[in-house]
Amino acid sequence: MLGSPVNHDGVIAMSSRSGYLEYRRDMVEMGVDLYELSPTLARSERRLGQFGTTYAALHMKTIVFDRKSVFLGSMNLDGRSEQYNTEVGVMIRSEALAREIISLMDFESSSYRVVVGPEGQLKWVNRRAGHNSIYLSEPEAEINRKIGAALLGLLIPHDWL
Repeated sequence: MLGSPVNHDGVIAMSSRSGYLEYRRDMVEMGVDLYELSPTLARSERRLGQFGTTYAALHMKTIVFDRKSVFLGSMNLDGRSEQYNTEVGVMIRSEALAREIISLMDFESSSYRVVVGPEGQLKWVNRRAGHNSIYLSEPEAEINRKIGAALLGLLIPHDWL
């Protein structure tokens, strides 16, 4: 589950998002289960923190690879974090831990799953109470955030995104 444009504050976070956008379609087409966190949905469910407060920064990275390994840490998987930041991460090969982490995540009620529809268009799907809501553009994303991320992505070295 990744942050959405709505919950990326600050120049670096917005620029990092622009690097992700370039690969989002490819990741989904390769079979990555990709979810984007919705602060609005998470706030209504009250399961993933107090969104809208200073305590709600989505900084911890938890990545499950092929349901067999887990990465935990504060480090982003980019050149800037690797070379310049003082952040850490640990890779753990454990199917049991991967299953446990997946079971703790609230994918359906607090995020949008990114999919590619039959016509090749990206879609955002939220499933709540047995009903799918489908969006044809990034839900909750204001145009100024989309433009800001795109512009910052042009100014910052690609390996930093």
